[in-house]
Amino acid sequence: MKIEGDENPLDRRLDAYRGRVAHLSKDGEPVGFLRITVERWWEVKGPFWRRRMVNGRELPHWHMVTRKEDGSWEYEDTISFAMSPEELDQELAELESGYCDCRGGRLHMEWLDGDEAKSITNEHFPE
Repeated sequence: MKIEGDENPLDRRLDAYRGRVAHLSKDGEPVGFLRITVERWWEVKGPFWRRRMVNGRELPHWHMVTRKEDGSWEYEDTISFAMSPEELDQELAELESGYCDCRGGRLHMEWLDGDEAKSITNEHFPE
């Protein structure tokens, strides 16, 4: 499959969140961790015998682990559904606000750095 438009530059708006890890809490109680990765996605065009990938763009990929009642960890992930630059701006504003609305309700995000972020990534988000 031919890739067209792979020369698209990085979306610099996402730089602040590439590989970032956040501690998640609800009503002051720890509930888990969030990791943001950034991936390039394309539109697929053309008939099946001559498909091509066009309009490559970067989107955030949310990886979340939350503690279940039995003490085990539950992993879930989702790619951004932002279809326009404006929708992506709204999603980035949510990340910047320090809160996200997830399946577990409204969660507070505390962004982590350094050794703590590395440790959580290694333990909960191995690649």
